[in-house]
Amino acid sequence: MGSDCRIVTVERRLTAVIKTEPAFPQIPEVQRASRGKLGTLLRRLDCGPLGPTCTRWTPPIGGKLPMEIGVIVAQDFAAKDDVVPSDLRRGEPFTFR
Repeated sequence: MGSDCRIVTVERRLTAVIKTEPAFPQIPEVQRASRGKLGTLLRRLDCGPLGPTCTRWTPPIGGKLPMEIGVIVAQDFAAKDDVVPSDLRRGEPFTFR
């Protein structure tokens, strides 16, 4: 039984994220901590209904992985504490089922 990988076309989606650059061994801990902060702070933001969670990352730099750990939101909002507005750009990302 293998993973089914496919490319899908998606439109731009607004997100609320916490930006971080953990070293590889810290990724699970940083993911959990960031999701906890998001759960608390999102209630105080005017970002509309929440969608699925998401994590965007770029290639590692110096043993660290630049990440945006977040959730899809319905509307733009003002940054608060560690949570900033971002987006998932229009394009053709991979998805695993």
